[in-house]
Amino acid sequence: MMATHPFSENILYSLRHPLIKAGMVASGCAITLAIVVCFGYWMPVRSDINSLAESVNYERKRIIDDTRSVQIYSAYLSATKQLTAIDKKINSPAGHADLVNNIDNLAIHRKVAIISESYDEGKERNGYTPLYMELALQGDYQGLREFLVDIRSLPTWTVVGEGSISRLAGQRDLVKAQLRLITYHKTGR
Repeated sequence: MMATHPFSENILYSLRHPLIKAGMVASGCAITLAIVVCFGYWMPVRSDINSLAESVNYERKRIIDDTRSVQIYSAYLSATKQLTAIDKKINSPAGHADLVNNIDNLAIHRKVAIISESYDEGKERNGYTPLYMELALQGDYQGLREFLVDIRSLPTWTVVGEGSISRLAGQRDLVKAQLRLITYHKTGR
């Protein structure tokens, strides 16, 4: 026969006592009740948190979509205005002499001297004919900078194709620029 330890015999004997049995049943019921109450409270709260998170995500997505829609619409309006302006410039009735006169007036207005200029008409592509202008300019940096900025205000669609700016030798305040301007106009005006 196996020898039992006196301590474990005392515990087993104590567990048979009616008050201990009642206490263990009450403890088991209390733990079960605590678990049921915990899940009864936790599950609905968790469900509410999940639905709130979904609601927040939905509203965030809606706000982002609305913001993007406004930005896209603003970009569309801006592009439409720019397209109208470009179309007006491309369809400008200004001829070669008008273009030369516009460049000369812009240079005078910005106090920039045109040292040399040459013009060459390019080949028609996709219904547009480019006019290439090679300009050598001289003036102070600010005047030359303003000249470049004001090119887009000309009544024709003129862009700077290439350019280089350098300081004039021996001149502290003067710079020179070599520019290749391109003016586009519709063929067959």
